[in-house]
Amino acid sequence: MSKFKQHSKPPWVAEQILRLILPDKGWDTPLGDFEEVYGMKAREEGIVRARLWYWIQVLTLIPPKILNVLYWRTAMIANYIKIAFRQMFRYKTYSSINIVGLAVGIACCLFAFMYVSHELSYDRYHRDADRVFRIAQRIQKEEAELETARVATPLIPVVRENFPEVEYAVRFQLATWDSLVEKGEKKFYEEWVMIAENDLFNVLTLPFIKGNPENALDRPRTVVITERIAKKYFGHEDPLNKTLILWANPVEITGVIQDCPDNTHLRYDIITSLNGFEKVWNLDNWGWTGFYAYVRLKPHIDSELFEQKILHVADRYIGAKLKGLHFLLNYAIYRT
Repeated sequence: MSKFKQHSKPPWVAEQILRLILPDKGWDTPLGDFEEVYGMKAREEGIVRARLWYWIQVLTLIPPKILNVLYWRTAMIANYIKIAFRQMFRYKTYSSINIVGLAVGIACCLFAFMYVSHELSYDRYHRDADRVFRIAQRIQKEEAELETARVATPLIPVVRENFPEVEYAVRFQLATWDSLVEKGEKKFYEEWVMIAENDLFNVLTLPFIKGNPENALDRPRTVVITERIAKKYFGHEDPLNKTLILWANPVEITGVIQDCPDNTHLRYDIITSLNGFEKVWNLDNWGWTGFYAYVRLKPHIDSELFEQKILHVADRYIGAKLKGLHFLLNYAIYRT
């Protein structure tokens, strides 16, 4: 008898499901009827059969309940849409103003979101971007103070020699003059030509499609070009180890990289080796601020402490050569 009393109530889980499916009207509730029938079957046929019957009833009621809810929800939404269209046709001017205003508002929000997202994505694709910094230069004079992104040309060799915190350092220049590029009968002036050291590929992430980034710009008169330039001058032909004429000099193509993305502050189509320009440019001249300088710090290096160190060491090293010249880290590619 005690065993029967222990199992006299329906299964708890099934009862809770049934409570969700059937409406509860207080004194007149279907749950009571189901419980009464369950008790009768438990006495006559046993607990197992009674539980099986109860679960079958619950599972049988679930699909009609779902269909019923979907039907009435759909009917309600259709009714709302019908009323909305009636109001729109009845009050055409008022509805037009509301619809145009809503459309313009949504469009403005989407454009603002796209613009902000694009601006915040600048240079985030670089590997370890939080460790990449640009070194700026400040020249202090009695009458004025000048700060520029271009630095004294010999700075990067000094950084490599004196700063163990630096994993890689690179200097490069963007050609500001007309860059005539020739390939047979094809002759074009290219706007985005860069002169750089090979460590550029260790500091910044410029994915290679062809060639070896470890030594692509080690030799003089070698260039790395983008996919766009490769297709422009060579079509479907493999450009690797082929020759272009740049600034009236033959250069060997040692690598092909992906096209320059839109969300970057550096533009490039052709990158040529800095090696071989030593005689053309006085690269030991501390008075010439012709190059950009980027460093990639080693992991776990405090950039603020490094900035203080580069200020003092650079001032001490350069002080005797050019008075009033200072350096600082004023730009991180990755900004939190």
